[in-house]
Amino acid sequence: IRWSIQYGQHVRRIKFKTHRAMFCRFRSIQKDRVSCQCKTCIQIQFSIIIHKDTRILQRLDNYTDGGRLALSASSINTYLDCPLKFYYSVVENIQEEEEVAETVESDVFGSIFHKVMEELYLPFKGKMVTADLLKILKKDEKALTGTIQKAFAEVFFKSKAVRALEGENYLIGELIRKYVIKVLEKDAALTPFHFIHSEQKVMADFPLSDGRKVHLKGFIDRVDEVKEAIRIVDYKTGTGSLQFSYIPDLFDRSLKERPKAVMQVFLYAWIYNQLNRDKRLSIQPSIYYLRTLFNSQFDLTVLHSIGKGKNERVDSFLVFQEEFESEMRKCLEEIFNPLMPFVQTTVEKRCTFCPFASVCGK
Repeated sequence: IRWSIQYGQHVRRIKFKTHRAMFCRFRSIQKDRVSCQCKTCIQIQFSIIIHKDTRILQRLDNYTDGGRLALSASSINTYLDCPLKFYYSVVENIQEEEEVAETVESDVFGSIFHKVMEELYLPFKGKMVTADLLKILKKDEKALTGTIQKAFAEVFFKSKAVRALEGENYLIGELIRKYVIKVLEKDAALTPFHFIHSEQKVMADFPLSDGRKVHLKGFIDRVDEVKEAIRIVDYKTGTGSLQFSYIPDLFDRSLKERPKAVMQVFLYAWIYNQLNRDKRLSIQPSIYYLRTLFNSQFDLTVLHSIGKGKNERVDSFLVFQEEFESEMRKCLEEIFNPLMPFVQTTVEKRCTFCPFASVCGK
């Protein structure tokens, strides 16, 4: 692995073994952890370039023919955000050190919400869902409370023992309840629909130009059939956009506000279409942004911008499938190209909450 650290016009090249390197007095990667205490490094402008040597290429091969690993939509989004972050987190599998959490962080909040929705819809698997059923479900406070407590026990407390929530956890549980009830209200407006699955793991191989195939995987939050369309549902607890102008924008690393959630749900739609035997039904990507649920203008349908202030609903992913495949192929071929190194992002906004920011000096 070579690090190119540039100070003005001078370049130092330092070779090191993974997890046992020092490239300043304090900065190091050790035991799958990244740490730095050097204040002066923040003031030094340098670039880090990871060239794909034999060892790295062998690791990447694990995601292709004969390998046992698969790239997720989130890992591809990580690459598009920052190739170097992809190298650290996916290729080298360097993870942040886990700590005992005393409060529910945003990612855990999302996991709890996902679990609650999965449990609530589980009895309806393979059945027709009506507005009356969802109305009953929404009003059953005892059942909803129990489901929230069970999700907390499994996701947050890591325990089989279900307990009553107290203090801050109780308040968070009540917030989740409000979101769940609002989702059920929005779902009721789409009834009747046939509920197919929730938290479904899907996998498919994506062909590259050289004949290799890349293993792709995804976890679809919910799949249901609504009005002769298969709806691919993705829940998002953060913020984002439903709109995109051009398919290449989904893969444009230079865009500060790249519609990454659209790229993710489109990939889910692509994988599902490879596995779907009934080609008569269109595939409709949908995104629930929880923070906009209470907005009177709430919509979950992905929108294609076709002009100034004009959008058209993406009622069928198949319309965009061919171009999406072309752009996804370009992205994957770049990842597996031996001559394309892993480099830092040029969009510094993405470095704000990156766990590897101290290594990059950003």
